[in-house]
Amino acid sequence: MDDETLTPFVDALSASLIIMILIAISFILQNAIAIHESAKEFVDFEIDEENYTPIAFRRPIKIDYESKAVLFLVNFELNEEEVTRIRNEILQNATLTLHVKSKQSDRKSTANLIRFLSMMNLPKNISVKTHIDISKSTVSYLTWSK
Repeated sequence: MDDETLTPFVDALSASLIIMILIAISFILQNAIAIHESAKEFVDFEIDEENYTPIAFRRPIKIDYESKAVLFLVNFELNEEEVTRIRNEILQNATLTLHVKSKQSDRKSTANLIRFLSMMNLPKNISVKTHIDISKSTVSYLTWSK
């Protein structure tokens, strides 16, 4: 067969392929709209926008007071007893060095440092130095020292 006899078949095949793609896209869009509308019906609670935060803080994996370290995954939340104990250790010195070793980005590590400092509520006369190192481990470390 030569090109002139195959041309109508190729045109017909490409036209039918285009029609099938358009039909598939219309079904996908129709399902997406239906799912979006039906999802609105399942929400039966209201969000308190003043106290809502999309960040879920987790308990640390381990708090080692002897080696002065907090082991955590993405972020962490300390209870009052832990904060008081760490704060009392930190207040014994005039300087503080915080070291974060994490696989997370610098932004997340910085956010964890700021959160830790805000939890500690240290007086202004304490000098604070920070260091952020990249790690290959999924477990992140926050250590404090003189």
